[in-house]
Amino acid sequence: MTESTRYIEWTAPDSPLVVRIAESVVARMNADVMRGFGVTRRRGTEVGGILIGHSQKGSPPGLVIDDFEHVACEYAYGPSYLLSQNDELRFAEAVNRWRPGPGRDTWVVGYYRSHTREGLTPDAPDSELYSKFLGDTAGVALLIKPFATRTPIASFFVPVKGRLKSDSAVAEFPFAAAPAAHEADPSPSPSSSIAPVHADARSSVAAPPVAVASPPPVPQPQPPATNEVSPMRPRPRAERVLVDVLGPREDLPPDPAREEYGRPLFSQYAPQQSPRWKTRLAWTAFTIAVFTCGGVLGYQYAGGNTGQWLPFAEAIPVRDPYAVSLSAQLRGDSVVIQWNRFAQPVGTARGGLLLVNEAGRVKEIRLSQAELRSGVVLYRTSSTEARFRLELDMGHGRALAETTAWRRGVPLQ
Repeated sequence: MTESTRYIEWTAPDSPLVVRIAESVVARMNADVMRGFGVTRRRGTEVGGILIGHSQKGSPPGLVIDDFEHVACEYAYGPSYLLSQNDELRFAEAVNRWRPGPGRDTWVVGYYRSHTREGLTPDAPDSELYSKFLGDTAGVALLIKPFATRTPIASFFVPVKGRLKSDSAVAEFPFAAAPAAHEADPSPSPSSSIAPVHADARSSVAAPPVAVASPPPVPQPQPPATNEVSPMRPRPRAERVLVDVLGPREDLPPDPAREEYGRPLFSQYAPQQSPRWKTRLAWTAFTIAVFTCGGVLGYQYAGGNTGQWLPFAEAIPVRDPYAVSLSAQLRGDSVVIQWNRFAQPVGTARGGLLLVNEAGRVKEIRLSQAELRSGVVLYRTSSTEARFRLELDMGHGRALAETTAWRRGVPLQ
């Protein structure tokens, strides 16, 4: 029997469709899948592309897969075959290149990818990819699950109305080429769901068998009898080692030019170890200096006066943490009353009260938190002098007050 192409036949469990895939396609696709499976150590990198073939009319209908085209993926979302925008452009170009047309025997009939995740069913990205690029093509989807120590398994999935279903029935089969006729088991298992099919096979008359003489049996050595002594193999003689082939070694007289003070010259170039105590002393001094400077700066930042115990340091006046720096000065025909809006009491006060005393007359001005944190109040007066008192409500019955006096021409603080 002369063979041109061998196919593996698969029947859909819930459809009369029969799919036949060439064994040469299975072998090349397996090599592509296992090449990606060995890229990453954890679960392998998935690969994919389009299936190329043609349909067969009849009952039942058939689909023949004669080739495939790998579509590269840049793996922007990890080792899974999830296409980015650039990948989708390449996938669309491959599909358009194999669209059915006049005079074309093969065209795109489906989509394939390796499956290194749990289970063996298409997911939502598979359905979206198929409906987007192959929804108008009557084809199939092929998922291949590779293994490191055994034959991969695969299954075809038939789309319904251009979409793949994740709950489709799975009819798994070993994704490998069937053995040749002379290597096949004469008693195949009845539970096998695939069968090799030979296309364009032509039968010929078989020639009568030719008798071939079998070679004579090789005589085997017989074990020695119990009362006989087995002959011992002679031990190989040790090879003789040649010594002093060039004659006896001549001891040369010492060369004074190669020695100095009884020591070889190469000892001068021995690496000299630097004393470690110098390095340790330098690091100790550096550490002490860093901690000292840090302590002085931290003490000053906390409000301490370093001038009292460092004679060379400038005396820093101690600031009152509760001072709000209340001041008043004339601007036009109004008095600008200001205070430090960044002071801590101003930031935590619930509200304020500004008391204005002009010639014995007292006025009260209520200040909200927003007005208090603005830090300024404009007061119009015709008097020549006045006293201002700012009271801050600190909560829980506590209050903080600061007073300043103003006289036309010179503010009194």
